[in-house]
Amino acid sequence: DAIKIAKINETDTVLDIGAGKGFITVHLVRQCINLIAIENDKSLLCILKNKFANNYNVKIIDCDFRGYTIPKRNFKVVSNIPFRITSDILKSLMFDCVEHFMGGSLIMQLEPAEKLFSEKVFNPYIVFYHTFFDQGDPQPGQHDGKEDPQGLLRQEIGNGSPQEGPDEDSDREAR
Repeated sequence: DAIKIAKINETDTVLDIGAGKGFITVHLVRQCINLIAIENDKSLLCILKNKFANNYNVKIIDCDFRGYTIPKRNFKVVSNIPFRITSDILKSLMFDCVEHFMGGSLIMQLEPAEKLFSEKVFNPYIVFYHTFFDQGDPQPGQHDGKEDPQGLLRQEIGNGSPQEGPDEDSDREAR
């Protein structure tokens, strides 16, 4: 469970990048007092705004994550990240915002997860990303055989025990 392994505290600021219809957001809203749901799709944004209209602790941001300025304070991320901007998200979290990124859980499509955990490194950013977590090959057969298999990456900063494993409950919302 992405939320459970992210070890969210009530006082944490948490980002849900690509919040979609709020599948993860609806669970995070009960875990923290400062939740930022970022969504670029206008139709999904309307659903989010209606669903969380009465939640004082949810701030819904209407923009592409690449244009979002992350607050200069500590934060965690629990998100089913959009495939097409996976590398931009990782670069932003683990390079541009490294001093404030306190970890979390990132659900990502299998292909970028395999590249991230590859022993053959061709991208200098991946060398840098490897300093944040223990690598492990995504295990074959750990997805339900759907066309869009996903993995769950647990990201912890500072304690040396990050983990990677399958996400058993990640029905990706249509985008």
